[in-house]
Amino acid sequence: MAEAQKESLSEVMDAQLATKTDIYGVRDELVKVERRMDSLDAKFDKLFWMMGILVALAVANFAKQLF
Repeated sequence: MAEAQKESLSEVMDAQLATKTDIYGVRDELVKVERRMDSLDAKFDKLFWMMGILVALAVANFAKQLF
């Protein structure tokens, strides 16, 4: 009975537990995702500046036509 419990428990633990290699792999993937997010954040900052300048030019043009 004890031997059967030992075998079934070892099978479950082998299938369910993460090894150090698994954890390092996930960590590496998270680092890659974080780098991509930083890149996207920089692109959105640039886009916000461009949109701000575009709106300012449109308002200036509109004001010039009215006054």
